[in-house]
Amino acid sequence: MREEQADLGLANFDSIAVDIGGAKVDSVYDALDDTGNERLCQALDAHHVKLKAKVTTTQGWTATVAANYKSSPTCRNSIYATGNTQNYDDRSKPGVAAFQDAVNKVFPSHQNKTSEWELEGWASAQWLTDAMRSCGAQLTRKCVESYLRGQKAYTGHGLLTARNFVVKRPAPTQNNCLNVARWQDSADGGQGRLGLAGR
Repeated sequence: MREEQADLGLANFDSIAVDIGGAKVDSVYDALDDTGNERLCQALDAHHVKLKAKVTTTQGWTATVAANYKSSPTCRNSIYATGNTQNYDDRSKPGVAAFQDAVNKVFPSHQNKTSEWELEGWASAQWLTDAMRSCGAQLTRKCVESYLRGQKAYTGHGLLTARNFVVKRPAPTQNNCLNVARWQDSADGGQGRLGLAGR
């Protein structure tokens, strides 16, 4: 494993790309913001560094990937994101369709610009709403916390991988589920698509 540190104020992404290429790195995991990810991809393409996977956070997983990374097509087609929610763009899932319909109704100009980060925020708000509703007229912090701790496998109406608020010491080995999405340009070279690669 190789670590690279970037001063986000004066980041030298060309130097980072050269180091990554020289070390024959095939996968990059980072916590950069959108602009940092775009600049890193530009540098990787400029120095002909081809990765198997450029893994970003869900905050950077939006329908604008094609436009944001238009000058770095090689890197763009290696972008993956991991998360614990469904793919925000998969309307075959009723919860995702409800999320998109609500966003489009309130913010019509935001249509086709939603993101995984927004879906995670929606699911979190839904969890709190469910907890508050469980309290009825006796809404208190204690009631909400009791609801949260009592849920053994909350899925946010199908939006989340099962989770809970139970505090326990981690075992030496444990399993967890996550979704992995990958960007791939479409055959016509246009918009591309967001695909769920695994779970």
